[in-house]
Amino acid sequence: AWGVVEGAGDHCCEYMTGGRVVVLGSVGDNLAEGMSGGVAWLWDPKGDVLKRQLPAAVEVAALDPEAPHPAYPNEHKDLQLLLESHRNF
Repeated sequence: AWGVVEGAGDHCCEYMTGGRVVVLGSVGDNLAEGMSGGVAWLWDPKGDVLKRQLPAAVEVAALDPEAPHPAYPNEHKDLQLLLESHRNF
């Protein structure tokens, strides 16, 4: 599944398999616990998520269209699609 949410409580993306999620707001505890595959893009201008304990398997990286992630070179296009769809909804 692909989706955009404007904030999430505890257990955001818990046990998510595959899929793409954009979170445009704060998240609670237990972010991405048990998540396998998939991508969660978080708008986190204050850096609050990085202050939390995240599962060891979670990779945290800033999105850089000029230097795409080797495992997901088109992620910026998927993120753009999700955000434009959300805006137009």
